[in-house]
Amino acid sequence: MIRVIAILKDPSIVAKIQNCFGVSYLKDTLNIKTANENEHRSQEQPIMLRKKSNKNLTELDDDKETVELTYKPNNGSLTLEEPVSRTESSNKNSPETKETRSYEVKYKSWYFIFLFGTYLGDHIGYAIFLPFWFWNIDAQIARKIVLVWTLVMYIGQVSKDIIQWPRPACPPVIRLQKKWSLEYGMPSTHAMVGVALPSSVLYYTSHRYKFPVEIGVSLALLFCILISLSRLYLGMHSLLDILAGLLFSSLLVLPFLPLVDYTDKLIEHDWFLFIIIAISVILIATYPSGKTWTPTRGDTTTILSTCVGIQTAAWLHYKVNWVERPPFDPPFAFDLPPLNEIGYVAIRTLLGYLGIVVVLLFFDVLNKIFDWVLTRMRVKVKDVNTNRRLAHIDLIYKYLTYSTTSFNIVFVFPYIFQCLNINRTNYYWE
Repeated sequence: MIRVIAILKDPSIVAKIQNCFGVSYLKDTLNIKTANENEHRSQEQPIMLRKKSNKNLTELDDDKETVELTYKPNNGSLTLEEPVSRTESSNKNSPETKETRSYEVKYKSWYFIFLFGTYLGDHIGYAIFLPFWFWNIDAQIARKIVLVWTLVMYIGQVSKDIIQWPRPACPPVIRLQKKWSLEYGMPSTHAMVGVALPSSVLYYTSHRYKFPVEIGVSLALLFCILISLSRLYLGMHSLLDILAGLLFSSLLVLPFLPLVDYTDKLIEHDWFLFIIIAISVILIATYPSGKTWTPTRGDTTTILSTCVGIQTAAWLHYKVNWVERPPFDPPFAFDLPPLNEIGYVAIRTLLGYLGIVVVLLFFDVLNKIFDWVLTRMRVKVKDVNTNRRLAHIDLIYKYLTYSTTSFNIVFVFPYIFQCLNINRTNYYWE
């Protein structure tokens, strides 16, 4: 068993998978300054320029590094300059030296397909998928999906910070994405979402609507495979991380799917809201933080607070007696909206997404005002060494921001749609 684990954890397997899709190193290490000067002298035009903040795991700084994707007309490939953090650098003697490894993305189509795949299991994917499902498909199914997603993600995130296995070593792996580099890798929560999200959609939709299950299963498999492969392609996980995430999530959804179905029936009770809030606060407060800072606890707070906001809105629907009994019992026919309804779908979606942006911007300004007020009161807000908010303040901000935003998605925005006569006629059946 130990040998099997060692083989599956081997970063060279990830490197071979990347090579199969046309990702490979071109040359060894170069100084970033020299690379940029050479790039200036060449007449190849950069088609993408990104700036990333590269922070050491133990001493985070504000150094900025530049990554260039350069178009090469002769073969249509992308050439990238990959910065190496001090922890990954082979030269430990000079901490001020920044290195870069050049690598090539031969097939641009695969790069963008897998980039899209990884965003399906990211905050961007959730922010697009979940509100759309509430506003345009079925709110009851959506809140059950959110609860399953929250339970699976919390367990996955906690497991990362307990196991503390690093991500695949670079080299031989080529890290095409830096966003989650400060998090541990085991298990892959993207792979866990790849199982939990389509499984919950399929399970709850098939119990409430009449639709071809074969198509649903095919789409669920495609979703899971795309997300899992994207994490290997981008060099963010070992094969063991992915397989562990898939297996772990599969074992979790088996009891969670019926459990959440039962829990949703309790939502109209007076004490339901207080229990949900108390559980979320306890889970955040007891989160197992290690000696090394990672963004995992903050992301987990975002997930829990999103769930709380949605459950609060659904609970309040019952308290104000807005929930209506449907004229007939499920399973309902799963029909595409008529042509005159498609316009309303577009208007609801655009107004809703705009509302989400406005709420998040409002809280961003509000949090900065609170920072200023607390600073004036001589309350310490930030860690001077890392220039980050102190953990307890940051977690409170995140909890209030995302619980309020998700509450607006489920309660306030549909009420506005109702006032504008563009809401779904069956929204309050759910």
